Amino acid sequence: MLIYSKPKVLIKSNTTLGEGPVWNHKTCELSFVDIMSNRFFVWKKNILKSYKISENISCLLPAKNKDTWIGTSKNKILKIVKKNKKIMTKIIKIINEPKQNRFNDGQCDCLGRLWLSTMDSQQKNQTGQLWFVNPHKKPTVVDRNFVIGNGIDWSPDNKNLYFVASDKRIIYSYSFNIKSGKLTNKKILIKVPKNRGYPDGICVDSGGYIWVAYWDGGCVIRHFPNGKINKIIKMPIKRPTSICFGGKDLNLLFITSAKNFNKTNGKLDKNSGNIFVIKTNITGKKISFYKS
Repeated sequence: MLIYSKPKVLIKSNTTLGEGPVWNHKTCELSFVDIMSNRFFVWKKNILKSYKISENISCLLPAKNKDTWIGTSKNKILKIVKKNKKIMTKIIKIINEPKQNRFNDGQCDCLGRLWLSTMDSQQKNQTGQLWFVNPHKKPTVVDRNFVIGNGIDWSPDNKNLYFVASDKRIIYSYSFNIKSGKLTNKKILIKVPKNRGYPDGICVDSGGYIWVAYWDGGCVIRHFPNGKINKIIKMPIKRPTSICFGGKDLNLLFITSAKNFNKTNGKLDKNSGNIFVIKTNITGKKISFYKS
């Protein structure tokens, strides 16, 4: 049975569009990005550090080496290194994407290969794609025809990949072949009703349950592996964006958020854009590190 604490503000990050939380279990660091400000953040031992780069950054994933990440910007994959308190970026790959598209979310699979979603920056056309970036082969599109490609994660046994098409309000499930990276048997796992907002970032816990942040839905939901709802956790903000498990025991759920202005009075919703935490009695999975 799931037991959890009330969501509370952990980090007053004040992000415009906070996204991509990742817990590095080796360094005990939480990293996340602010897509609108070209910044990424690293939180460790209750100290938050902010780093600005010249590129727009939508996704940040730890590599095996310390203080090294793989990031995405527009249609570029970047290597980001922190050395002597300075940030250095290097373009390692440029992906052929439609002009109006940008990378959105991403994850590394259990073999350290990149999986990246893209979206139409204008949020109009179904030009979004799901990419598989194997460092030893040419990047390939494995799914397409959505406006906003979003969260990606795997079942604990790595037999299934889950992927969010936010604009369609759908979370898909695919059979996943670890060796080849091939996806088959595409199914609609979760179809979200309009009154719940849009599915955004996701993560899967060690029991195989799927956690989803609902943009404009003001909640985080834990779904059974079959997609049905296990628990709805109401958030004190309207726009949670993404989630990950972390902490020493991997039992803390970290939640990024976006700023939201109240339509009635035009004022900024309290604590929107900050990072929240929920303490649970279950555990998440350890991340896989990028391997070049």
